[in-house]
Amino acid sequence: MGPAVRDVDWAATSWGPPEDWAPGLRSAVEICMSTRFPVLVTWGADLLMLYNDGYRAMLGKDKQIGALGRPVSEVWAEIWSELRPLFGHVLTTGNPVYMDDIALRVNRSGFDEDTWFAFCYSALRDEMGEVRGVLDISHETTDQVIARRRLSLVSTLSNALHEASGDVDAVGVVVADVLGRSVDVGAVELSLLVDERPFPLAATSGRGLGQVDESIVPEVVRARRPRVVGDTLVAPLAGSSADSVVGLLSLSTGTGRPPDQNEVAFLELVSSTVAAAIGTSVRHMSEIGELRQVSDTLQTSMLPRLTASPEAVARYIPAIGSLAVGGDWYDRVDLDARRVSLVVGDCVGHGLAAAAVMAQLRTASRTLLLEGHGPASMLASLDRFACELPGAECTTVVCSTLDLLTGEIAYASAGHLPALIAGPRGHRWLEGGRGIPLGVLGTAVRVGAEDELDVDEMLVVFTDGLVERRGEDLDVGLERLAEAVVAAIGGRQPSMLDLEELVDTILSQVLPDGSADDTALVVQRRPVRDDISWP
Repeated sequence: MGPAVRDVDWAATSWGPPEDWAPGLRSAVEICMSTRFPVLVTWGADLLMLYNDGYRAMLGKDKQIGALGRPVSEVWAEIWSELRPLFGHVLTTGNPVYMDDIALRVNRSGFDEDTWFAFCYSALRDEMGEVRGVLDISHETTDQVIARRRLSLVSTLSNALHEASGDVDAVGVVVADVLGRSVDVGAVELSLLVDERPFPLAATSGRGLGQVDESIVPEVVRARRPRVVGDTLVAPLAGSSADSVVGLLSLSTGTGRPPDQNEVAFLELVSSTVAAAIGTSVRHMSEIGELRQVSDTLQTSMLPRLTASPEAVARYIPAIGSLAVGGDWYDRVDLDARRVSLVVGDCVGHGLAAAAVMAQLRTASRTLLLEGHGPASMLASLDRFACELPGAECTTVVCSTLDLLTGEIAYASAGHLPALIAGPRGHRWLEGGRGIPLGVLGTAVRVGAEDELDVDEMLVVFTDGLVERRGEDLDVGLERLAEAVVAAIGGRQPSMLDLEELVDTILSQVLPDGSADDTALVVQRRPVRDDISWP
């Protein structure tokens, strides 16, 4: 038996000498003395406490003083409202009570703390069989519960950061959101280093993030090791040991006390998880910045703005969050002084590989048109070329040849969406000349169709990124585009409109939040030149 029970003058206590104890009490004391598990014996109307060394450790430094022989309701006064019904059940029914991982907020070391226990209360009877006390065999599970909770938090954080990987701002949002909802982290501040000074990227208004003196930043960065300052851990952020430190993560326990060994280990695990994500994202943003500059130049060279003609405007919009190159393309080919051809196509895929295929198809289509092929004949020849070009399978293309003087249109489509004709009187779709996409059969029959563009109308050719939405019928998107074009024209004559402003207005209505897919768009109107002699 430990010092909690030894050398006690039992005759001077309300328990009385051991020889006067009831058999049930003597048995309980023998259990208490013989086991190393935490055991508490309570006896009598006041449930006076007798316990072993294992239980004494759970009392904490404050409650150990004078707890022996006192009523359990006084020693555990702050949680007695939770314990009283459990003791009462055993005392009144004689049946045991078992609790597993019950949460109790106790004050045993000078501060309130969340704790968890597993215990069993059993009845203690006197020589007459009456229930006179309660035997408590217990085990504190606080460390296990907190460890499971913290492991779950780190797992949630890791998964969320994986989804945000590559975007520094998104990483900041995840850190503030996930850690801001954790009971194990008081407050968070994520900073990026700019000229060796921390600039906050994300923060939470938690239970008080201590003001960390910036003078420690050089030391933390140089040592590449976390440092505890008061109740806050300041950790350097680098993707790996070979990477430079790109930021700092400050994590507060929120208790106002320096973190213990377990808390430090947990906070360091959180910081290393964030470090991996922020390091990867910074590298990605740096690389993507260089790639975007290259891709912007590449795209501009392949798809120049149609500045040569005031009667046509084109736009290319890359998918959200992607490089500025892809498989969508447009072209405007001047066949002679009166006739122009508009070509819009869409290769499967995105990025440099799709752009390479797109560039070859665009060059081939331009060459075929300049050699005198009409829309249907051009698609037939381009189809055979696509069958020999890896990655060109299922490419869709629409080609329209317009006589600027008469407005006559000849067109054909290889699996592409129909072109739109719109004006102050409404709109219609060019739905003839349909055929399958390129590179599927290689010998598919290509047929053309004809229409006419009036002087008060415009021809709009586009790729599916302009109209398609996940979970939405395609007809809805097509109608949305038609309405936006007619509304932008607003009953005015196209010859009186600024085409650049018109296209920007259309795009702001149809793609207010950008496009989830690459998008190409060409708008062509007929010139009004009464003073010009056409050939």
